Amino acid sequence: MSQFGKYLRELLDERGISISELSRMSGVERTTLQKSITGSRVLSRDAVEKLIWGLQLTVEESEKLKYCYDILFVGEDKYKSRAIIRRMLENLCSLNEGAVLPEREFERVSARSLPERSLQENTLITGKNNVNLLIQSVFEREIKRKNAEIEMTLPADMPFVSEYLYYLYKKVGADIRITQIIAIHRNKKEKALNLHSVECFANVLPLCLVSNRQYYPYYYYDSSIASLYTDPFPYFAVTGERVLCLSADGEKALLLEGEEYSRFYRKHFYMLKKQCHTLVHYSGGLISTLDEYERIYDPDDLYACTHQPCFACEYGDDDIRKKIRKDIPHRQEVTELCVGWLSKLRNIKMYHSVFKAEGVISFMEEGKIDDFPELVEEITMEERLELLKSLIDSIEKEERTSARMFNDRVFSYPSFITLCTSLKTGMGIFTTSRFQQGGLPICVHVQEPDVSEAFYDFMLNLPSSEITCSREETLAYLKEIYHKYEKKLRG
Repeated sequence: MSQFGKYLRELLDERGISISELSRMSGVERTTLQKSITGSRVLSRDAVEKLIWGLQLTVEESEKLKYCYDILFVGEDKYKSRAIIRRMLENLCSLNEGAVLPEREFERVSARSLPERSLQENTLITGKNNVNLLIQSVFEREIKRKNAEIEMTLPADMPFVSEYLYYLYKKVGADIRITQIIAIHRNKKEKALNLHSVECFANVLPLCLVSNRQYYPYYYYDSSIASLYTDPFPYFAVTGERVLCLSADGEKALLLEGEEYSRFYRKHFYMLKKQCHTLVHYSGGLISTLDEYERIYDPDDLYACTHQPCFACEYGDDDIRKKIRKDIPHRQEVTELCVGWLSKLRNIKMYHSVFKAEGVISFMEEGKIDDFPELVEEITMEERLELLKSLIDSIEKEERTSARMFNDRVFSYPSFITLCTSLKTGMGIFTTSRFQQGGLPICVHVQEPDVSEAFYDFMLNLPSSEITCSREETLAYLKEIYHKYEKKLRG
């Protein structure tokens, strides 16, 4: 019996209702209901809505029934991973708006409120609030040092730490290199997608984006949690003069003062890191960013989420060469990289693209390519219309291009990120000119198998999900915009 069948049976038992009674109340045929409970038949979504109405379910009950229904089709692990990625992308929208996420007011939490004895060597601190204050104090002291650096094995899902680091990089603008080793839990017998990998990545990505490439996460797989119970302080953070040791539950901490402790733990950290994998690979700057696009390339299929459709791939090679500005450094090298990349895009067997409606408008209004507006000469309105028409034709033919528009009524995609993935090459996240955290673009390349697979599955599912418009809706919108600006051009 599926989770859906079990939960539906539970709802019937709670209410003392038989299947025959539910059939009369909802209008769903009795035999169909019986088979849906035993798992030999799957109801339609309309039928599920009728059950919700007939049983007069609460919001919580109806959401759980819908959840159990949805996982019938994709499995619980994929359903949850899609939810994690969706939440992560929506949260990233605020990253570029000056707000600190989450909105914890660290200024009001003064580390000086800790008793002085708490900052002395070998002092045991208890209570989560006191431990958090101690973490903040140790980190603040390190930031004041020249060439500040912290190496730590704290979990990625320790909320206070990730939020505080985000605050330091985002709001304070701290110049500090932080290296973090993360244990990703894996059950050797489990064949399903490892959700812990996806959750860890969702926690560290904001730090990767706001740290100006000062935050370096590493990972290893751990199939046992026995050490969390046998070692009272399994986690640590090392600064130049101190070592902060933490319990697994974050309720206890021990501060070790002295350079000898720091040297010992740094050496230990270095040995651990040698056994780890790099979770993200950074690159920045014009040429390295174009090189990074090449690393994501897959000749069979490529999936991309963007703010703006890839209008540039509608250009021919000679048109691209003419459009690259004459005054940019290393023009010849940059031009050929652009030509090579866009030529490959045009020759992919299937290029799947999802973009924002506002990206189309911004292109038609400004005539700029989001990725590198400083590279390209002004695109005239005539050319904009020509490119938009070419995009419409490509989508209608759907020979090598499949495109959808995000449904901004139910989902917000961060306008400063281009996300590309394929099952073979991993995942690339590229900030565009709309990213306000720094002058250089930031490229994050991820090859951790579960993270890559989760994002590939997320993007593979987009065309059939509620968060994108249909092909017909997408085409209708693009044609409407085309006629609007064509009319505007003619005056």
